Order: sequence, then C-alpha cells, then structure tokens
Amino acid sequence: MAAHLTIAVDTKDSARIARDPDPPGSRQDDLGRHLRRQERIREFKALCLTAPALVFLFVAFIGPLLFFMYRAVDNSDLVDNIPRTTQAMNVWSGAEAMPPDAVQQALVDDLTALRGTPALAILARTLNYHQAGYRSLVQKTANGLAAHPEGTAAQRLATIDERWAEPVIWQILRQESSRWTPLFVLSAIDLQRKPDGSIGRVDEDTAIYQRVFLRTFLASIGVTAACVVLGYVTAYSLVRIRPRLGRAALFIVLISLWTSLLVRTLAWILILQKNGVLNAALTGSGIVDEPLQFIRTWFAVGLAMVHLLLPLMILPIASVMQSIPPSYVRASRSLGASPWRAFWSVYLPLTFPGIGAGIVLVSTLSLGFFITPELLGGPEHQMVSYFVAFFTNMSVNWGLASALGAWLFIMTIALFAVIYRVFGITRVAA
Repeated sequence: MAAHLTIAVDTKDSARIARDPDPPGSRQDDLGRHLRRQERIREFKALCLTAPALVFLFVAFIGPLLFFMYRAVDNSDLVDNIPRTTQAMNVWSGAEAMPPDAVQQALVDDLTALRGTPALAILARTLNYHQAGYRSLVQKTANGLAAHPEGTAAQRLATIDERWAEPVIWQILRQESSRWTPLFVLSAIDLQRKPDGSIGRVDEDTAIYQRVFLRTFLASIGVTAACVVLGYVTAYSLVRIRPRLGRAALFIVLISLWTSLLVRTLAWILILQKNGVLNAALTGSGIVDEPLQFIRTWFAVGLAMVHLLLPLMILPIASVMQSIPPSYVRASRSLGASPWRAFWSVYLPLTFPGIGAGIVLVSTLSLGFFITPELLGGPEHQMVSYFVAFFTNMSVNWGLASALGAWLFIMTIALFAVIYRVFGITRVAA
C-alpha cells in the first residue's frame, strides 16, 4: 500500500513539473537576486545621502591628518634643492671618511645654481635643523664660490670654510639624501640619528620634548580625574532634584559650555591675578597678609581647565542617569542590599557608559589644550600644542610641528584604546 502511495505522489509531482517548466527552486533564486538587488540600491542611496558628510570628514579631519603624517617625514626641501648632490651620493658607500670628488663637485654645482634664489635659504634652514650653524655655512659657501674658481671642489670648499673638511656634514648629507627622513619624528621625542647611523638620545640641555609629553599626559589625567568626581556628583544632583530646578541647573551648565573658551579663560585671569577677586577676598578676610601668586602656576591652569571641560563630563553622565529606571535600585534594596551596596553594585555600573564617554571627551580635549596654559601658565606649564603652534607660526619648522602633532595623535589613540578596554570589560562584566 505504501509503495502504491509513493508511486502516485511521484506521478503527480512529475505531472506538475511538466506543466510548470520552472521548478520552485528557480523562483526562489530569482526572489533572492531581486532582494539582493534592492538591498544594494538602498545601500547606494544611503551612501549618496552620507556622501557630503564623508567628504567633509575627509577634508576637515582625515586630509589634515594625512598631511601632518606626510610633513613629519618629508625631506623634499633638501632633496629637491640639491638634486645633483643627492644623486651623486649613490656612488659613495660611506666607508671612506670623506666623499669622492664627484660628490663634492655636485654640491658645488648645486650651491652655485642656488646662489641668489629663495631656495638657498630653504636649504640652509633645512640643514640647520640637523646641526646648528649650518645655515650660515651654506649661505657663506654659496656666496664665496664665485670668488674661489680655482682648484678642485674639495679645495674650493675647504678654502671658503674649514668645516667642509670635516666628515660630519658629509655624513649628514649622505643620510638625508633620501626623500624621507626620520629626523623630525626622532627629534620630537628627544632622539637623534648619529652620523654612524645609530639612534641615541640628544644632549640633556636640548632634551625637552619627552618632559613636555609627560607633562601633557599627567595634566590630562589630573583634569580628567577631577572632572569625573565633580561631574558625577553634579550629574547625580541634576537628576535627583525637582524637574524644574534640574532644568534650570542644566541650563546654567549649557550656558557655561556655550560661552567662548577664550572669554572663560580671561575671566579666570581677572579672578586669579594679584589684584583680582580671589586675592581681594583672601586679604579682606584676613586669611593672608599679602596677595598670593596664582597666575603662572599649575593651580591656575588646572582650575581653569576643569571649569572649561566639566560640562563635557556632566552632560553624558546625566544623560545616562536619566535613562536608568529607579526600580532597579528599589529592587536591590528590597533584596536586602544597603544603600551603599545598591549604589555600588547596581547604579554605578549602569552609569559606566556615560562616565566612559565623558572621560574620552575630557581627556582627548585636554591633551590638545593651548589657550588656557598659554594665558594662565608659565614656560614650564606649556603643553605639546604650544610647541606645535610655535613651530608652525614662529619658527616655520613644519616638519617638527607635524611630528609633534603625530606623536600627540598616537598618544590620544592609545589613551582612547585604554579607556575603551577598561570600560568595555567593566560594562560587560556588570
């Protein structure tokens, strides 16, 4: 009986397939292709809508960042201005103390061609980055070659200045004959490449950037820690008080955030200077006999930075706190937890996303602070951003400014990775 049913079913299926030349699997494949095509069309439309934002992101962020990275290792100012010399360096292995005469003749030809052009000043400035005094050497040599036309290239150069008879400058020229140079990247962390090719620390008298990076990092940690404590307490108070009063307090926080950073920094100058509001209050109340020095101290820099960045810590924490149902804490209390245990085990872990977002905002912004340390601090309180601005605008050493900015960017990414790692694990465990 079972065999008869099987044969009958098979016969019906064969008849249906004969009537319908397209099997069901084919229609399913067509439907799948149609759905995939529609999905690609939706993705293309979404990409077109976000294209202006992506272009703006590239122009305003990724483009300048790539330019910074490029300028940090770019050596075109030297290679393009002495092309004969850099090409002739290929025949010198560096085993001899002095280069062959072909290399020295190529340098004579390059300096002769550069005499009286702006490119000579650029070349002199670039070599002066490697060794102080080379600016005057290059300009003196270029101007003196016309007065010493006799003799070989080595004799002419040594007659103009005896430093051309020393191997050091030739070793530097040989090392920097490539279009890419590690000079600025190493100099930004107080390292240098020696004439023998090894990398070592610069002299203690000129080693300042490692201390500047450490100072910037510690200042960022201190300001962030203070903002976490003050911001958490303030956000908790904003959420717990009556709604009308909470909205008024939140509006005050927003007013502080909307006010110009420069205006708020100048306000702290008026408060902290020797004849300012704070010293007047201290002397008027008899706490101190004479005005105290607040400006040009870490106290002034840290106080102003905490005030400027505190709203960026309050807002994300308050936003997360408002989304936490009060029933969670009440449930923990009903199960026997003390108020402190309920806060520590239930409420605090739920606010970690807001704390993490606030830490990221405050720490990354404090790493790049410039105006506040510049106006309220002294020379020993300046951070990395001050030196980036100095080498960009004053010294016109874009290579070192770009290298400092690149290292600061790496520090920021590392700090962000640590924050994400810590708060990510903690949030998952909670």
